Formats: sequence, structure tokens, C-alpha cells
Amino acid sequence: MGVPARSSDYNLLRTLWPQKSIYEILFNISPTIGVIRKDTTFYEKQRQIGAGYSAPQGLGYKFPDAKAAKSASQSVEFSITQKSLYGTFSLEGLLMRRAESDKAIIVDPLKRESKNLIYTWMRELSRTIHGNGGGSLGRIAAVTGAEVTLTSFGDTRAFEKNIALEASATDGTSGTVKAGFVTIDRVQRDRKVPKLIATANWAAGIPTVAANDFLFRRGGFGQAISGFDAWNPLWSTTQLPGAFKGADRNLDPERLAGICLDARTLSPRLAALRAARLVHEAGGKPDTYILSTEDYENLANELQSAGLLRYSAVPATGIGKYQFGIKYDAIQIMGPAGPIDCLADPDAPVGIGRMLQRDTWVLASMGELVHWINGANPNGMGMLENDQDEVEFRMVGDLDMYCEAPGWNCRVQLA
Repeated sequence: MGVPARSSDYNLLRTLWPQKSIYEILFNISPTIGVIRKDTTFYEKQRQIGAGYSAPQGLGYKFPDAKAAKSASQSVEFSITQKSLYGTFSLEGLLMRRAESDKAIIVDPLKRESKNLIYTWMRELSRTIHGNGGGSLGRIAAVTGAEVTLTSFGDTRAFEKNIALEASATDGTSGTVKAGFVTIDRVQRDRKVPKLIATANWAAGIPTVAANDFLFRRGGFGQAISGFDAWNPLWSTTQLPGAFKGADRNLDPERLAGICLDARTLSPRLAALRAARLVHEAGGKPDTYILSTEDYENLANELQSAGLLRYSAVPATGIGKYQFGIKYDAIQIMGPAGPIDCLADPDAPVGIGRMLQRDTWVLASMGELVHWINGANPNGMGMLENDQDEVEFRMVGDLDMYCEAPGWNCRVQLA
């Protein structure tokens, strides 16, 4: 068992990174997370979220008819459980011992490494909040030796040097992960031919790796939070959404899995207005439209050409006792139920818009959304490594996202 480091290590880390400063990094990275409601009281093992899909039908133009038609409301319950996302980094033991005589020695390296870890953790959450819970970071177009070509340049944002990757023929919501893993040596961020170059041949690390495989952070297959594409997936009358978190969404797909709009033949502005109309007709009040930066640019260009470009500032919501002065620049359009703020998110997938009633979404966590692990030992957070002369520091978030009214939100397939 590791030997506890000094309690002053923990205090110094908390001094460098008070909880509010950690959140401010997150909010600056992700406007989507910034504007969604947060709940830090998710301590139960499972949280049951009810969603109705049919109101009582005891109506009639004559009392006997109303009494005969009497029926109960119909609803389902989604069972929500937390997903844990950890972060770790280490500092050399020699550096830590030098700091015993002068704590200032450790300030810069501790701040640098902790900031980089916070940033990496935040970017992971920012990506997965748009996903389906499977944890896929990208997809392979071709494999040649140590190189993999990705199907989309946008996926390169999920990869960095030294990230360890696994592969699967499925997207993480079903199936199994393939044996083995590779470590990335370099990311080729070419918009025409995006590539991942591993430290060795891909087939040596993952013998059955193939084109069309999905890529995952090692250990991340099926472990991500339930993002927008989990609650409001692509579905049709011939491919229903099916079961999700213990609820049968096929009972009423639109009300239990959200609205799907194919807007590929529409201009960016008309796509937004059509989605807003559908949400409003379903009983919702659309107020937020999340877009990739590319799709946001297309919308802005159309509105500017028509002389309709108007901006707004959307404030970030607070987390518990923490309130922030952060605001996000947005394009504002007028929908059927009032103004709609259109936000650009660099981690949103290109070609998919999300027309939301914002207050139906909750990012719930057990305690702080993310925090340094306190209590790893009686004296503080840092732990001496068993097999190396290093001190390890840890952070974690136990969380998931849920939607209280899926039918008041729309997935928009854009041109």
C-alpha cells in the first residue's frame, strides 16, 4: 500500500484550484454544459425519472361518457445511475522532497500538471455530453501499418499524444470491445486526410482492428454519460428507439425519445424554425439551439445575408452555491414560443443540431461535478506510487445527464 504524502500537498492544490476556478475552466470550454441545469445532490444509488406519454382520457360531452372514458395517466420511469470519470497525474518524488524546504519549488509544476488534467477531464465531458453513452471518440476509415485514417476531421479533437485506444465493431451501446490496445504517438490534423499514428502497427496492438471500427479511450467502452444522442437518438417508424434505462420508449417514441427532423433539404434558418415549431406543437417551449461551430457559421451567414442577424448573451447557470459571471455570445432568432438562443459548441457533431427546452435537461452529480479526491488517506489526497518514486494526485466526477421531458426536444439532421 502506498505511503501517504503530506497533507500540505492537498491544501496547496486546493489553494491553486478552488472549486469555482475548476468550474470556470469547464464553462469556458463548453457553452452547452454552462447553460444546462446542474444538480449536485445525486447521492442515491438510482434516481427514477418519470416521463409521461399519455394524459387521462376521462372526457365526454355528457357525464356518463366522460365517466366511461375515465383512464389513468400513462408514464414510464428511467433509472439513472452515476458514471465515474477519473483523472490522475504524478509529480516526481525528488521534486516533492525538495519542496519540503521551499514550497514555492512545487507551485509551478503542480499548477501546470493539475491545469492540464482539469482541461483533459473537461474536454472529455464536453465531448460525451453530445454522445449516446457508448463512449466512441471516432471511427476508422482505413488502417495501414501504424496509421489509421479517420472518417471525420472533427474527431481529431478527441485525440492527443499518448492516449491509449481500444476498438470495436459497434459504437459502445451494444457488442463488445476487441482485445488489445494501441498508444497514439502523433495526430495528423489534416482536414482532408485526418490520421492517428500509433507507436507501433495497429494490428500488433489490436489484432482484429478493421475499417469502420469505432475507437474508444482504453476502458471507456460503454462507460460514458448519457448525452443528447442517448436521450434523443435518430429513430424512425421502421427503426424504433427501443428500451433505454429500464423504459420501453417504443410505447410512444416521439414523447419518450424526442423528435427527429430530417432538415437536409432546408436552409439553416428554416431548419431551426421547423425544429422549433415541432417542439412547440409537441407542448414544449424551445429556447436553445446547440450547433457545431461549422453549422453555426452557416446559420450566421444566412441570417446576415437576409439582414436578420441578431446577437444575444446567454448566462451560465450556477452550480450549488457557485454563481458565475460567464456569458456566451449567441445568435438569437424568434421562434413560435419566444426567442431562441443559438449557441456554437466546438465539441458538437457537425451536421446535427439540438433544439432544446433547456430546463428539461439536468447534469446531475454526486457532490461537486468534478473535484480533487479528498480522503484517499487520512492525511490528504496525494499518494506515493508503489513502484515508482512519484506522488499521484486524483480527481473524479460521479455524474450522468438526464432529460425530464424528451418529447420537448428535437434532433435536427442538417445539410
